[in-house]
Amino acid sequence: MKYEPPKSDFTIDLKHEIALYIWEEGRGPALTAVHEFCSELHGSPNTEHCATTVNSYLSSCGTLVKREDLFVAVKTCQKFHRERVPVVKKTWVKDAALLEFYSDIADPAIPTTDLGVPNTESGHCAKTFAILRRFVSGEVTQAPWLLLVDDDTLISLPRLRRHLRCYDPNEAVSIGERYGYNLSKGGYSYITGGGGGRK
Repeated sequence: MKYEPPKSDFTIDLKHEIALYIWEEGRGPALTAVHEFCSELHGSPNTEHCATTVNSYLSSCGTLVKREDLFVAVKTCQKFHRERVPVVKKTWVKDAALLEFYSDIADPAIPTTDLGVPNTESGHCAKTFAILRRFVSGEVTQAPWLLLVDDDTLISLPRLRRHLRCYDPNEAVSIGERYGYNLSKGGYSYITGGGGGRK
């Protein structure tokens, strides 16, 4: 970043950015499969040659977070109401006790809440901040936890609730994948859609 400006104002995580830099839009070195980097579950048969495995263990830190203590805010926009929202509704939201869809229009068929923020192609900060303000105001819920996701997010709410028991909802905490905006020009890092935080 010091010698070559980024190709976009948005940066994902360091692993992704380094991979893009090495890849050079297909002109970089070809990737070589290394069989010792395995994606099998830890302890599975035939993983003795693996330098890496996947661990699905979740530590038991305390009381399971109740469904009613997690408010789910799904960001969407009108162009995805018919394509993405039905998939979300048919899959993981059945595990949500408190949920609202936020969009650039009010659609009673879903239903969605119009935050008065137009949809944009690059950056969704205004919609995110509007949701955060609404959540913190207590206007919608008194739940201590907020999960903020996009309409193309797939997540296991029971696993998230098990993971959240390792944190105190009275302390400031954000959990998620860190992205960056305009970092080379003094911008800021933020948790991408799918990240959650405490009230």
